[in-house]
Amino acid sequence: MNPATLPLNLRSAIREALPVLRGWGGKEERPYRMAELIVRQRPVTVVEIGVFGGQSLIPQAMALKVLGSGRIYGIDPFDIDVIAKELSQTDNPPQWWVKQNMNVVREDTLRAIKDFGLGRQVVMILAQSRDCSTLFQEIDILHIDGAHSENGVMNDVNLYAKRVRRGGYIWMDDTHFPSLDKALRELEYFCDMIQDYGSYCLYRVK
Repeated sequence: MNPATLPLNLRSAIREALPVLRGWGGKEERPYRMAELIVRQRPVTVVEIGVFGGQSLIPQAMALKVLGSGRIYGIDPFDIDVIAKELSQTDNPPQWWVKQNMNVVREDTLRAIKDFGLGRQVVMILAQSRDCSTLFQEIDILHIDGAHSENGVMNDVNLYAKRVRRGGYIWMDDTHFPSLDKALRELEYFCDMIQDYGSYCLYRVK
């Protein structure tokens, strides 16, 4: 991915949006890379599992808006009880999660989608990923950043990654977590790794 090839208006819009969105730190180029993939591939259906504050969903939606086509479906229950259960099944989980007010995070994310004029590009699904995979017959680009327990991420791979079309792309976040090892091995059966960015990777379905 070469973020330098992004249209200047899109890069500027992403740069202005990121500071007001909750999310991860230390991965500043990731939203630009994700947007660049969308501009290059012109997808119809993008699915993101794990939205939180929208730091990856909104840049991708901005790219779809520039293209004038395609939708991104953001799946997240915004439920602290669900998060706590997942953390209990994850080795050395980040404890800052349990301090989040997910109702506030949800409302801030929905407000940001509206404020940035992305209502036509974004469909939010307030549910656990295991409950809504059948909504999608074929996915062009998938971003997996939801449950980080071994069972949770394996469910996302089995339910969603195998719905990505041949030649489609899969972003996997937090690939340095040991709990993702099994899921990453599963991906290798039907995907090629395009790039390893250290804490996240991009795959293409064979």
